Amino acid sequence: MAGKRGKPAKGKPKRGPPPRKAKPQPKPRALPAPRPPKLVLEESSAQFAPEPIPPLPELRVITPEELAAQLPPPEEGRLQKRFILLDSNALLMQFQFSVDIENELHRIIDVPYEIVVPDIVVGELQNLARSMTGKDRGEALMAIRLAGTFQVVKSGDSADTGILRLAEKLNAIVVTNDKILRARLRAKNIPNIHLRSKAFLTVEGHVGF
Repeated sequence: MAGKRGKPAKGKPKRGPPPRKAKPQPKPRALPAPRPPKLVLEESSAQFAPEPIPPLPELRVITPEELAAQLPPPEEGRLQKRFILLDSNALLMQFQFSVDIENELHRIIDVPYEIVVPDIVVGELQNLARSMTGKDRGEALMAIRLAGTFQVVKSGDSADTGILRLAEKLNAIVVTNDKILRARLRAKNIPNIHLRSKAFLTVEGHVGF
């Protein structure tokens, strides 16, 4: 006898995994608008060129012999006049440190004297004025004008050597803050005057005869 075919069991139908939700597609990012190219302006060479040096007074340069001829003949019991040579830094100190060089020399020198400037010093100040800018340039220009108020004497040499030889020839006193030049003057027994404490001048050596 054939068996009865069983009925399928009743129950909830089997459920499969839930369908995956489609991920929303990202919106395409808007590309930034292209930046306009920077305009590169060509720098004019004239824009950065140093300003021309204003007209300077014409300086009459005399020889050491002409200068020495101006000395009065020595008189017994009277001190002979001496020349005082100014270095470039001596002329600049009036504007850098507000030191009145003429008043200071009058205060510390008790013999007759005359201030003179070697021509190489004027040339050095002119080179400074051409190469410097701003305040430094202004100080160099004022120092040149100050030099023009004194007699300018030809030195014949360059830099410190010219000042040293001129001082020997004229038996002069030298105003300078240059330590190397001062040492060379000291070795030759030539008196020098220099700035002290950025406020006043002081003498090193014997200035009388």
